[in-house]
Amino acid sequence: MKELRANVEDVSQRNMRYHLIKGSDSKPATTGGQSAIAGATVMSGNDEARRQLEKAKDDLFQLIRKRDNDLRVIAVWGTSSDLRRTSIIERVFADLKKNSVFDCHAWIRLTRPFNSTEFLRSIIRQFYVNFLQESDRKEKVIGGPQDLRRMGMKKENDLADEFKRYVNEKSFLIVLDDLSTIDEWDCINACFPNNKKGSRIIVSTELVEVASLCVGPENITPEHKQLSVDLTLYAFYEKGSQDGTESTEAGSSSNVGTDVSESSANRKMLNRTDTMLAALKESQLIGRETEKAEIIKRITTEDSQLEVICVWGMGGIGKTTLVRDVYQDEKLSGKFEKRACATIMRPFNVNELLQNIALQFGYKDVPEMYRELPGKKYLIVLDDVSSNVEWDTIIQHFPATETSCRIIVTTRVKDIATHCSKKHEKIYRLQSLEDNNTLDLFTKKV
Repeated sequence: MKELRANVEDVSQRNMRYHLIKGSDSKPATTGGQSAIAGATVMSGNDEARRQLEKAKDDLFQLIRKRDNDLRVIAVWGTSSDLRRTSIIERVFADLKKNSVFDCHAWIRLTRPFNSTEFLRSIIRQFYVNFLQESDRKEKVIGGPQDLRRMGMKKENDLADEFKRYVNEKSFLIVLDDLSTIDEWDCINACFPNNKKGSRIIVSTELVEVASLCVGPENITPEHKQLSVDLTLYAFYEKGSQDGTESTEAGSSSNVGTDVSESSANRKMLNRTDTMLAALKESQLIGRETEKAEIIKRITTEDSQLEVICVWGMGGIGKTTLVRDVYQDEKLSGKFEKRACATIMRPFNVNELLQNIALQFGYKDVPEMYRELPGKKYLIVLDDVSSNVEWDTIIQHFPATETSCRIIVTTRVKDIATHCSKKHEKIYRLQSLEDNNTLDLFTKKV
């Protein structure tokens, strides 16, 4: 029974990540070849992870580039690592900017409290820098750097109107990173007219309700597409915007009664809610409530020193899912000033990892992180550390402080766990699920 339970978990986790279940022709590996097969499986898993990231990038690229002259909003929602979501959008943004697909480009990481004037000035600065960098286009583009300079000096009352007039003549691509409320979206959305030039706004958020509600009218159910089977990562877009057709508003026909119109609107609102719930169901943690509570307890113990909490166990047992759920738990949301969650990619590149962590912390690059991070209380998740060398290379960039910082590490190897965390009570071995939870996981996920 224990062996069956472990196998069910392994199959479930791998199928969620890679959609491997296509038939029943696979044969079990012989005992003598298990070591070689295990090595090949790790390599294959890494190749598959890269392939999934490329596919997510390509899918998002296609959603943005679909032939449609209307201004369209595409919202990318992910409950897992901000790293993956940001990385995918960054790569698409860079490709579109490099190929000059749009006249204007801006990437805005939203800050709180939201200030609409500073928001617009930040976009104008990026537009201005982009025009200066593209020196061969300065004289060809209507309304170049000089217009932007003048606009940047406008007073608050005139800035919004001038900005609208300017972007109304352009095709633009705007990325809104870390949108957190519909109120923010309402303020932002009012700044961008539908100028019928094929402009796009990409919203990145950790809140599914925000992703759903900022796409199209509230009474129209948005479409959604899963961008990665390895992560809870979805793109929401307006119905009809990806097939060349235009969506119609409910109750527009003059011969439809008020009751019918209200009923239709209510059904569409329910459909929108169903869409959100269906996406949320994909990220549901099953059968790990006790383990989750234990890990949170280890994180929140009163200790001013930097503490490393390690979760180890065999591949496919659910370490990533568990730690991701811990990272998102409300009990931890207000306890840390800076938060980052990163999966260790292969081949290992510490510079790319540090840059991703810096971006999640809200810094523009690693040098800024080095300058600003000391004295801050931070939480970092490092998923899938596979060697002591990797850990030693990473941890030297995060020296011990007395600000109660925490690093959570997942690994398959006990020796790596004990190397990363010197305290026995901070090391947690993840066991197989209980029988009833195994069946629940199998029926809901496979």
